[in-house]
Amino acid sequence: MADEDLREVSELLTMAAENILDSDAETRLDDLADQFERIAEAERGPDHGRMVRLQRAIDELQDTASDQAQMALIAARAIEDADEELVSYREEMDGEI
Repeated sequence: MADEDLREVSELLTMAAENILDSDAETRLDDLADQFERIAEAERGPDHGRMVRLQRAIDELQDTASDQAQMALIAARAIEDADEELVSYREEMDGEI
């Protein structure tokens, strides 16, 4: 997976943040989107440990999206899509998980 895939994760998380009603979740999504954009622009790729931590954060937000009726459906779907993109990215990384 190339840097453009990490940018896609960032864009999906930004879309989720723009469509979520929970302000805390919005802040977390914006922060994650910024982190993925920085990773995509970095010269050196991320390590598995960082990807695991970021994916856990996405998973927590995905659980929040499922549990909270106030979250817009588009936000929940964008988080799910971001998680799927990250899984695909991690499958192509060198080294052991």
